[in-house]
Order: sequence, then structure tokens, then C-alpha cells
Amino acid sequence: MAIVNRIALDLAKDFIQVLALDENEQEVFNKKLRSNKVLAKLATLSRTDDCEVAVESCGMSHYWRRECEKLGYQTVALPPRFVKAYLQGEKNDANDARAIAEAASRPNRQTVRLKSIEQQDLALMVNQREGFVQTRTQFSNRLRGQLAEYGLFYRGRSKQYYRECRRYWKTTAMR
Repeated sequence: MAIVNRIALDLAKDFIQVLALDENEQEVFNKKLRSNKVLAKLATLSRTDDCEVAVESCGMSHYWRRECEKLGYQTVALPPRFVKAYLQGEKNDANDARAIAEAASRPNRQTVRLKSIEQQDLALMVNQREGFVQTRTQFSNRLRGQLAEYGLFYRGRSKQYYRECRRYWKTTAMR
């Protein structure tokens, strides 16, 4: 088997398209593997010392880059808009992997830096909090609209009209 110089991974949940290129940019193989088999395959490849694994930047790219670096690969993540320019033919996993490899071979490529686990944890907490705040706001607005149907109009903070709601429900329950 030829010596691999560049690998492109088209990431997905269950299957990952793995494209391996030699030093002459010739395709060594282009296979769809189950995600739990990819690292084992990468570990067995004969490769150059500076073999690079390229992925399209997405939610899973940081995890896969860290795992590939543990195996001794250099990794790079490319923004989807940069990769899309190199897509040829119809959109499928094999062509996406070829586009990733082509984009990675360019000298003026744009890259996405690798996040540490701590950075990902912090981003997760911020995103979850924003989601909770958004959900609370949606609930408050929906409740405010429904209370307006009963002629109850409250301005101001959520705490104030929650208090007023409790008082209203207590008085109507006693009728």
C-alpha cells in the first residue's frame, strides 16, 4: 500500500468518509467507515511523519481532531464556506471528502483553531444558559398574552406578574 500524506474526513454521526492521498495527491482509498472503526483504521496506515488530517469544521470536528492528534497526526479544520468552493459534482460523502482534501492542499487556506475541552465546556455552559433564558422569555411572553385574554395586564419584570398571577389564582379559586 502507498504511503499516505494527507487524509480528509467527512464527519457524520454513524459513518465517516475517509479519503487518503499519497505524496503525489493520488487517491490511495476513499471509503465510508463506521465512526467507531475510523481511529483503528488511521492507526494502521503507513504514513509520512507530517501526515495531515483535514476535516470540515462542525460540532464534532474538535473531538476528532484531538483523537487524531493522539495518534500522532497533524490536524486542520476548514470552514464549510471555504470547502464548498472545491466541491465538484453532486453532493455526497465521497465528493465532500475530495473537496476537503482539495481545500486542505491550498497554501492560502483558512483554518479553524482547535478548542480545548475546557473551552468547549465553557461554550456549552454559555449556550445552555442562553437557551434557558430564551425559553423563559418565551414562556413569560406566552403567559402574558394568555393573561391579557382575562383582562390582566402587567408590565415590568417577570417576577412581578408571577406574583400577580398567584394572587389572581388564589382569589379566583376562592370564588
